Amino acid sequence: MIDYGRFSDRLRARTSRWELLREFQEEWGYRVPEGATPWPRWAEDEHEAYVRRLKAEHTGEEDDRFARVDLSLPVPAALDEWWDLPFNSFTYSARLYETNPEWPPTLRPDPSGDGPAEGVPLAGPDGDHRVCVFMAENQYCNEWGYLAAEAGSEDPRVLVSTEGGWRVQSRSISEFFLQLAVHRLPASLGWSAQLGADDFDGPFEERLAELPEMGLPPWWEFEADAVAHGAPDAIVWHNRSGYVDWPVEVQARSRDAMDAVLARLGARPGRRVAPPEGEVVRVLVETLVGADGPERARAAERLARLARERPEAVRAEAPKLVPLLADPDPAVRRVVPYLLAVGGPELVPPLRERFAAESDPGAAASLVLAVGRLGAAAEAPPYGWLGEVLAGSPVGEVRAAAVVALIECDVEEVSGFHFNLLNEQVKAEESALDGLPWAHEGRAELLTAGWNESLAAHVYMAGVMMRISDDAVEYVQAAGELMRGWRHVRPRLLPPMAEQLAAPDAELRVAAVRELATMGPFLAPVAELLAPLLDDPDPRLAGGALDALARAGDARAVPALSRDLPYDVEHAVAGLADHAGAVVPLLRSRLGEDVLAGLRAWGPRAAPLVPELAGLVETVPEAAAVLGAIGPAAAPALPALRAGMAPGRPRLVRAESAWAYWAISGEAGEALEILEAAIRHSLPEEAARRLLDLGEAARPALPLLPAEPPAACVAYRLTGEPLPEVLDALHGSPALAVRALAERPPSGPVPEAARARLKEIAYGRKVVAEAAAPDIVAADLHLRERARRVLDHLDAPS
Repeated sequence: MIDYGRFSDRLRARTSRWELLREFQEEWGYRVPEGATPWPRWAEDEHEAYVRRLKAEHTGEEDDRFARVDLSLPVPAALDEWWDLPFNSFTYSARLYETNPEWPPTLRPDPSGDGPAEGVPLAGPDGDHRVCVFMAENQYCNEWGYLAAEAGSEDPRVLVSTEGGWRVQSRSISEFFLQLAVHRLPASLGWSAQLGADDFDGPFEERLAELPEMGLPPWWEFEADAVAHGAPDAIVWHNRSGYVDWPVEVQARSRDAMDAVLARLGARPGRRVAPPEGEVVRVLVETLVGADGPERARAAERLARLARERPEAVRAEAPKLVPLLADPDPAVRRVVPYLLAVGGPELVPPLRERFAAESDPGAAASLVLAVGRLGAAAEAPPYGWLGEVLAGSPVGEVRAAAVVALIECDVEEVSGFHFNLLNEQVKAEESALDGLPWAHEGRAELLTAGWNESLAAHVYMAGVMMRISDDAVEYVQAAGELMRGWRHVRPRLLPPMAEQLAAPDAELRVAAVRELATMGPFLAPVAELLAPLLDDPDPRLAGGALDALARAGDARAVPALSRDLPYDVEHAVAGLADHAGAVVPLLRSRLGEDVLAGLRAWGPRAAPLVPELAGLVETVPEAAAVLGAIGPAAAPALPALRAGMAPGRPRLVRAESAWAYWAISGEAGEALEILEAAIRHSLPEEAARRLLDLGEAARPALPLLPAEPPAACVAYRLTGEPLPEVLDALHGSPALAVRALAERPPSGPVPEAARARLKEIAYGRKVVAEAAAPDIVAADLHLRERARRVLDHLDAPS
């Protein structure tokens, strides 16, 4: 027995931040599920990532995913520690909490306009009134964070957003996560009861006051002011105000403890007490295994609902159901695979074995869907077995189930054959899929939901529809977005997109050439189709072809460059670096900002233009950036750069001149004085990249570097430390982190998680680079090559 009436003594006696949290979780039966993967702290919200890419498609500028973050602020040590706890019940079982994390912590008031914007009087009239939010209720009705002014503390107090503004929720971050666990876990893992005033024989407040408070501050959520009282093996919440359905909520570790505390509170007999999820599942499984008649059907229905809503609660009992795969009742055999699908990979063999003997179409389809669900989480998905089912089964429902399973396993390629199989079952008047728990939202939803979300299906549909649709322009644009987001789809989409260069519709031809232009180094297979368009009378097509071939580094673009500049000057000029000798004479009199932006990629090959660039330093800041990229060969321009650094010059001119002077001369000196503020207070990725470009010459900046991922990459490149922060930056700043590791390979082994991330960057299907649409394919190729070099070093014999 554990008396939570003495919990306050345990709070006072604790000697570490997290030991009491671990103990509390274990007392209520929480264990990290076997095989569970923790929530990755750097995982960006998919919707936010999509919106950023979409904006880049239309404007050429992609929002900074860290725009809502002040990267100059440190992250409290306690928050970092919590994320990495091996027993963290949130990161391993987030569904128990109904909250969303914010990482890195985001600011309120929010620069983007989202979230509570009230000031924080707790900071004082002259203090920093911002809050760094690290957790929010699922619907963002409440948010929790710490004062930006206290970000430097190891374990600062936590505030909660309420209708009346921000108020203190917890005395520290570590106490907050203990409070959150106390509030959330017992409701799912223990016996629970909710009581109103009518459930007591008279006022309950006096009896409740006899139970000691647990020593935690009141919990504020949905405007409820809830105080936790302790009892033997039980916790009683008194919801004193706000949006309260039940003034009293009780959670207990056993039914006996629940009955005892209800009696002590004077609750009337007969009040419903909900058992823990695990107890409910155990009883239902026993009923399904051992009962007969309607009870069995009801148990199967309830278990199916729990498997959807609370899969972890069903997982431990799932193996007991394996014998029912051969149950005489086909209705049971149709449900059991659905229940087993919440289990682990060890359940795949009995499912496949049973499929060979199954005669009921619905049960057979359910088995196939279960293999797909479990196989989707496996290191090696069962593509081969599912392909055999697809080819060998005479039953349409089973073949359609195999397609659904393949899509759930993220198969790389689908075709019209797969589409037609699904479509036949969608249109069928009757189907053995009807009534399966897999089709709880309807047969059509089962068959189409995965297809509608499937990358392979999107690729197939884009390839088909850009050939036949009245809205082919939209599908060409969709295909372009797919190729910029996923590496492996380009061989499938480039040919049908190139076909549109000969389409009768001029708008379709223009759309195709513009999308192809963003493929850069991958354009070679279709370059022959673009070359004739350089002389097309439509300037959009001629300019687009010039743009595309130039970005791909194709020499045929050079003569056309003498007639016109391409649609996207910057990236086209950058792509022609290997033809600098022929291109320089064509650009001498055309050194506008866009051309200069492209010349930065040339490095020393732009040296013949130093005289012209030196004359532009004080009027076009980008000229200084090109001189800096040229390096020591641009030494004749140092006097012009020194003039550009002089006080009174425009801020941007001074900054660009300072970077260039530093890069060419190798001397920090006055340049570092000009750039100190930009480096010391918040080092953006662009500034970090420039410091990496400087190599050893950047060493004088080391004392100024702030504690944030981009700066860590620079420091590591110069000193070899801090490697852990650089490995962590593989998620948030992959280009910088991979570059730092490539230029200074680690001297020893790295954690498996970092190696896995490097493999994802080097060999994964998804584009990892973060850049505007015109440059993202080339940037991602460069990133992949660097990551592969790092892995080659790590795998080389020591």
